Amino acid sequence: MTKIILAVFLLALPAFAQDSGSAALAAAGCGAPNTEFNVKVNKKHHPIPEPEPGKATIVILSEFGGLCIGPCLTIRAGIDGTWAGAVLGPSYMFFTIPPGDHRVCVAYQSRLKGRSETAAAATVTAQAGNVYYFRVGSFHDSSTLALQLVDSAEGPLLIKSAALSTSTPKKP
Repeated sequence: MTKIILAVFLLALPAFAQDSGSAALAAAGCGAPNTEFNVKVNKKHHPIPEPEPGKATIVILSEFGGLCIGPCLTIRAGIDGTWAGAVLGPSYMFFTIPPGDHRVCVAYQSRLKGRSETAAAATVTAQAGNVYYFRVGSFHDSSTLALQLVDSAEGPLLIKSAALSTSTPKKP
């Protein structure tokens, strides 16, 4: 009987680990781990985001990729538990949010579970009319993902030569 209980427990461990990983990602502001995006990059169009009236804008600027020898990294960006879109290689995206406290999350888009659960997050108290710029990269350790708030004066300088990513969710 003890062997049966132990076997059931050991078989159930991956499910518990998956639930805790998904729960941690959701608590950090990420969306569903199985969501993927198709991303298009426009290297000629570099709009500087302006907030909609009564809203704030979040800009996600990926510094991964350089010339992208081989496939570029796709980074998903989420807010408060929902994916807002994705960037491909060294590019940026933006989206609007209502004023208040929010959790911003970025994570690799990958079919490899360990890779897709590699994420970084930050909390922002957004004020209407403001633009918040976040850099995504591996600033200290190449195996980690980092998210850094950038000064609002520097943000437009970073995106002036960056490509613009637009994304749509992939159909399951």
